[in-house]
Amino acid sequence: MKILVIGGTNFIGPAVVRQLYAMGHEVTVFHRGKTAAELPEGIQHILGDRSALSQMKSEFERLSPQVVVDMFPYTEADAIALMNIFQGIAERVVAISSMDVYRAYAVFLQIESTPVEPVPLTENSALRQQLHLFREMAERPLNAPADYEKILVERVVMNSADLTGTIVRLPMVYGTQDPLNRLFPYLKRMDEDRPAIVLPESIAQWRGSYGYVENVAYAIALAATNERAKGRIYHVADAEVLTEAERLSRVGRVAGW
Repeated sequence: MKILVIGGTNFIGPAVVRQLYAMGHEVTVFHRGKTAAELPEGIQHILGDRSALSQMKSEFERLSPQVVVDMFPYTEADAIALMNIFQGIAERVVAISSMDVYRAYAVFLQIESTPVEPVPLTENSALRQQLHLFREMAERPLNAPADYEKILVERVVMNSADLTGTIVRLPMVYGTQDPLNRLFPYLKRMDEDRPAIVLPESIAQWRGSYGYVENVAYAIALAATNERAKGRIYHVADAEVLTEAERLSRVGRVAGW
């Protein structure tokens, strides 16, 4: 199968590309050429900027991918451009989303005051009512644009009449090359040989959805290559949901602390 990965050179992207290549697929990565990534030699590259995606349409037509995996559609405009460009070229688009779409996330942030959602959440759990949560933030995660909104991305991708979509909602992802360095605060203290790491009780007992980067990448690869994923929404995360204290303890054991 011919698969085009948009943005396959940062953190999760290279892991997805490696998984797809190992499955025997013909993989091409569209990227700016500014990030060195460890990718198999057989991977093809198309250089360009996401903001000028429409200018690359002739290249995409020549490539004629069956599936397009978009690793970072941040905005409604991103999704509209994506679906318009690949209509008539690809058979399906897989768009990477986030668990921040759920109403439970807005309740956690105390932005919405509806009752706490039953857990575990499912793909059918209620979504947030308030959009553009990051708009008022002075420093947005991963330099996301002010109009970042995965709910709108999902609506565009899943409601296209001419191009089938699949959505994969990601948790907090950890692993090699994590740009947010999620485990760094713990590992730094362990490297300093501190006798204890103190957590507030509210943090120690908190349970969040995490996913190891290679496992998340495998899930994305399956969604891209399995015909049953057409028109479906999936969320992926570690099956075992640890408290933060349990997570800290396990990291400590692995680190020899």
